[in-house]
Amino acid sequence: MAVTRTTDLPNFVVAKYLRDYFVQAYGEEVWGQYVDWMSMAEGNSGSSFDFLGMAEMDPIATVLDEESDIVPVRLADDHLVVTPSMYGNAVVTSEEARFRARADIRAGGAKAVAQNRTRSVDRLIRNGVLGGLNVLRANDVALRTDLDAATAAENVSYNFLQDLHTYAMACDIEPIGPDNTFIAPINELVAAEIKKLTEYKEIQYRRPVNLQGKEIMGGVMPFVFAGFHFIPHKWGKVYMSGGTVAQSATTLSADAAAGATSVVVASASGIAAGDFITLGTLEALKSETVKVTVVAGTTLTVAGAGNKASNLGLKYAHLSGEAVTEAAFVGAIPVIGRNSLHGVYAANTGRYGVPVLTEGIDILQRFIYQGWKAHFGVGLWERYIIRGEFSLTRKQIMADV
Repeated sequence: MAVTRTTDLPNFVVAKYLRDYFVQAYGEEVWGQYVDWMSMAEGNSGSSFDFLGMAEMDPIATVLDEESDIVPVRLADDHLVVTPSMYGNAVVTSEEARFRARADIRAGGAKAVAQNRTRSVDRLIRNGVLGGLNVLRANDVALRTDLDAATAAENVSYNFLQDLHTYAMACDIEPIGPDNTFIAPINELVAAEIKKLTEYKEIQYRRPVNLQGKEIMGGVMPFVFAGFHFIPHKWGKVYMSGGTVAQSATTLSADAAAGATSVVVASASGIAAGDFITLGTLEALKSETVKVTVVAGTTLTVAGAGNKASNLGLKYAHLSGEAVTEAAFVGAIPVIGRNSLHGVYAANTGRYGVPVLTEGIDILQRFIYQGWKAHFGVGLWERYIIRGEFSLTRKQIMADV
């Protein structure tokens, strides 16, 4: 009997893997949900898109004269330019690797590609949202690097959240939720700080979310508090070691491989077991925060996010000379309304990208490429998006934030 095997239908199997994993990954997007998107068609597009806005007219306080006509004023417009770009990534497997693997390598590749697409696209959108210059910091601190975890006034407080909400209303940001609430995607560490507030624990200050409605976003449990619809998620923003420096910065004096559980620094002065240090240039793509568990001279034993499930070392490789920073963490509260963000995306890739499967492009048709591509851009109105910042009272192991 001729039995059709999965190896007889490689295109169907790999395509289904990609589709299934992409469908699962779509539920993890957070930041793209709050963008006012516009589709662009191939051949009827451009290198950039110009969104029109109108400036406000000055208010009038003069009584109209009964016999004289009024003097009209000029309209003033405004505009926002959004430039889309292409992004993508892929893996390739050989026929030999697929047959020798003890598990279905095509399924593993599809899962890795779908995860990479979700994390890459959402991070790109998030970084665009966080690029605004309209910032309100706790205690009116001028610079992020001056936020000190040891100063209570520079931590999150109910008064600070009220000031942030009042400022958003004064900037004419259009509320996006009921009761004049604004959307605020935040990191789970930031959410933990907010939930420690006495006012949060009092039910009259917060409103439970209607779980029967469509208020579960990105697979997380939102909560409404102090005029914000908070969306806690691991991809919310924390500026690792972005606040007041605790110790003089040092550098790595030797290369450290991904997965390594120790690093060597030029100077360990002031660093003790239990401290958290950030490796790499702050806000660089592959910076990460690890916990120091043992200090032996200039060799630090560390625990980190790890580069695989069985590892608690470094997530990324780091080169000798990279920065090692110990400083306060800073939490971000982006305030987003209906009129805050505009985005454009290619019709053929959608808002978050599409899977791409290419097989047999070599002479012997041995290789399978599994990948994704996305073509989009996001822009923000500076006045209509605010970022609140405050120092966090605690730190934790982190990467990709």
